[in-house]
Amino acid sequence: MVRAQVVDDQPRLPLDYFQQTVPVPDAWRSVPCAYLQFSAAYDGEAARARRVGWPVQVLRGEHLHQVVDPDGVADALVRIAADLA
Repeated sequence: MVRAQVVDDQPRLPLDYFQQTVPVPDAWRSVPCAYLQFSAAYDGEAARARRVGWPVQVLRGEHLHQVVDPDGVADALVRIAADLA
């Protein structure tokens, strides 16, 4: 029910919105980062994160898994934060 409510609240955006890139300030490259992957749809992003040395946690789920399993996602984020410490 919560997931359906979140999905219903999402704006409908044109495809070109998702094809845009966001410039990343150079200073951000020195900030510790990690990647939490929910589904195989993001294998490419997870591989890219590994290539640049980020810790990657995999929590198999759905696109909006933080809504479906907030406790599991919170636990995974805590583990990621520990990896970065």
